[in-house]
Amino acid sequence: MSDLYVEVSAYKAAMNITKDAHDDDIERAILAASRAIDDATHRYFYLKDASADEVRYFTPRSRTWLEIGDLAALSTTSDPVLLDMDSDGSFESVLTENVDFVLEPLNATEDEVPYERLRMLPLSSYWLIEYPRSVQITGRWGWSSVPTVIEQATLILASRYLKRTDAPFGIAGLGPQGEGVRIAKSDPDVYALIEPLIKKAVLA
Repeated sequence: MSDLYVEVSAYKAAMNITKDAHDDDIERAILAASRAIDDATHRYFYLKDASADEVRYFTPRSRTWLEIGDLAALSTTSDPVLLDMDSDGSFESVLTENVDFVLEPLNATEDEVPYERLRMLPLSSYWLIEYPRSVQITGRWGWSSVPTVIEQATLILASRYLKRTDAPFGIAGLGPQGEGVRIAKSDPDVYALIEPLIKKAVLA
């Protein structure tokens, strides 16, 4: 899955651009807009690695629930949720989904959004320990598909970047990854689209 929230071909179709001469500038604007949206929402709307699971570690702030960021899916090839119950660096306790815990939102798959929390079930034999790095979760991280509102915000922002230059095309003043670009309420159309998806910082 691409980390560009709009493909160059889709941008050109939306803007009625038929020539290919400025494709590099358009792609650079889309890249800058995509990363600016990441910065503004404190999340990214693509799978970090669509081909492999990634292990992440968390420090609980509660015995019963844990904020985990954006999880597209738990690993199906290993024990995806492990606990270090005695803080010795060894993850000896295996948690079973729907027996020991559930992932929330409960209808994330149907709503095409990622899971954000792990909640322990009352009848589980385990509980979360408020030790540093005591939970290990293996899975695919990020969003499985780009939300429509993010695509639209990217179109608007990329178009504005292309217009904010003295040259006919190009993005003066932007680094190759959109360094230093920030979305503020001075971009009201973009802000209105992304505001519901802005995520508070999670300590983990």
